[in-house]
Amino acid sequence: MTLIVTHPHIDLDAASCVGLYLLSGEVELQDVRFLSGAVTVRPPGLEDAVFVDHPLGTKGELSALAELPHAVEVLGEDYVAEVDQHDGEGAGDPRFPLARIFAALRVALRARGFTGPHLDRQLLEYWTLLLEGIASQEQNRREATQYLDTVGVPIVQTGPYRWAVPSGALISGAGNVLAERGVTGYVYEAPYGLGVYRYQQQAEPDLNDLRDLLPGWFIHKRGFMACWGSRKAPRAEHPPLHTPQAAWELVEVLRRAYT
Repeated sequence: MTLIVTHPHIDLDAASCVGLYLLSGEVELQDVRFLSGAVTVRPPGLEDAVFVDHPLGTKGELSALAELPHAVEVLGEDYVAEVDQHDGEGAGDPRFPLARIFAALRVALRARGFTGPHLDRQLLEYWTLLLEGIASQEQNRREATQYLDTVGVPIVQTGPYRWAVPSGALISGAGNVLAERGVTGYVYEAPYGLGVYRYQQQAEPDLNDLRDLLPGWFIHKRGFMACWGSRKAPRAEHPPLHTPQAAWELVEVLRRAYT
């Protein structure tokens, strides 16, 4: 039995990689495991597993999906290109309009034997589930806008860049609103770690600039995240000595780099 391993807090890239294996029929959903991206040695029982979108597997310059053989052949160049762009830049140039997604769902349900009213009911069930999520996102956006207009979050200026430094987790939807208002990103201090994240709607700065100031930290190859622990790779231990131990110290690093 082949086991497929990816990181928790699964994203579009990881879901697409795992989905490609599921489509192949080589594995089933119960064969999928989730392992923190902070783990650097394969645990017992996973020595022969296939790791996707994980440091223990292939991590190149492109998205993990783009590194998989047959990804373009099976899913098409435009889908793989969109996942690759989303992985590095956010969803600024979507290639899959809603009509195409709806049509793809219809094709998949027909292939499973649904026809006539049964096909229509299945389409309604799945599409309503999607609409439920979209409606929740819109509600979150409105609540986040009201919260930011009334309560707000601290914003720190470092040269041309503005960073949100919330005292806790940002409420759902706040990130998109802040990005639209020109905020560069945010600094977080959470149970899973400490880090700075540049909103993918923003092109600058390249957080690879911080490598000399944050030795031992993870910095995403595309420069939008620098962290000691994240949702995908939580860290219980403290950051290395002589690197930031709290959000305010990380802000000082940003000031040194960009002021």
